[in-house]
Amino acid sequence: MKIVSVLFLLLLGNIFSASAQVVDVATNLNRPQLMEIKDNFLYVAQSQSGVISKIDISNSAYASSDIITGLNNPVGLKISGDELYVTELYANRIFKVDLTDPNLNQIDILTNIDRPSGIEIIGNELFFTLASNSNDRLMKVDLADTNKIVIELLDGLQDPVDIIAKGNDLYISEFLGNKISKINTLSPSPTKVDVVTGGLNGPVALHFIGNDLFVANYNSNQVSKVNISQSLPISSTANVQAVTSPYGLIFDGNEMYVSDFDTKVVTFNIFPVSTDSRIKMKSWSIFPNPTQSFIQIHNLEQPQYYSIINMNGQVVQTGIAQPNERILIENLVNGNYIICMKNGSVGKFIKD
Repeated sequence: MKIVSVLFLLLLGNIFSASAQVVDVATNLNRPQLMEIKDNFLYVAQSQSGVISKIDISNSAYASSDIITGLNNPVGLKISGDELYVTELYANRIFKVDLTDPNLNQIDILTNIDRPSGIEIIGNELFFTLASNSNDRLMKVDLADTNKIVIELLDGLQDPVDIIAKGNDLYISEFLGNKISKINTLSPSPTKVDVVTGGLNGPVALHFIGNDLFVANYNSNQVSKVNISQSLPISSTANVQAVTSPYGLIFDGNEMYVSDFDTKVVTFNIFPVSTDSRIKMKSWSIFPNPTQSFIQIHNLEQPQYYSIINMNGQVVQTGIAQPNERILIENLVNGNYIICMKNGSVGKFIKD
């Protein structure tokens, strides 16, 4: 069993940057919790007011609207295709809406389940945590199953909040356990493995970029990062002083969006391009964007190793970008992607 002590590794790792300008994306919210992003829109669950908000993050105006109201403590959000799945903690249900439906009709997936919180989808399987007063558990259901038979995978969790998949592994934040655990979803009898123990302070939202797992710490103004691919992962912590109680956490390109459980959502640029990077890739841009079969890097002056990452944090393509040459992306499914260069430069493109 591999256990990572974040507290110890902080003495070894570097502090990753969140010192760029902090920008308020939305204020006067009512306990914003977990978030999702699709097509330049940020979706935010507001637990106290029972609202799902939609915020346009394509420009600095950050126009916002409440698209679903009257809920009873919405917590978890997951977008799959055009469908938004929502866990409604105190209504004991999970439902979905089609984002292309102007009426956003709510379709129940599961009802009479005990306080659902985190949610993730892998293929046709929907995984969710139950933050029950009596028995915190991890469950799953086959969305293709008309009977929606719920299967229990784990019990004995300590106030699970968020879950996120990387490959066949499912990572779980345990708020009261102050740790991150995982299971292999392909195992017929999943066994929980503690991945990060110690040093966390009320872990809630999780997000992957490549092999880096970012963790929002609700009980402090910190976001932790752990590289889960290393035998001794390098861990670091950023102080997000503008946020008292970080809860939701999600990325769009090099922008990190964090929800403050009290009132707001803010954004930080945590991947500032170094002076050396600006010299090598001045006025860096991607074209065509959106695209269907290829992208090309404008003003790329020398070859660069690259990784393309989908919005689930999975590396889906790697290679070497050459000046004035195309990067073929025909095999990628339609959606939003991040391309990361070895020199630290980050960009975003859409395949449609």
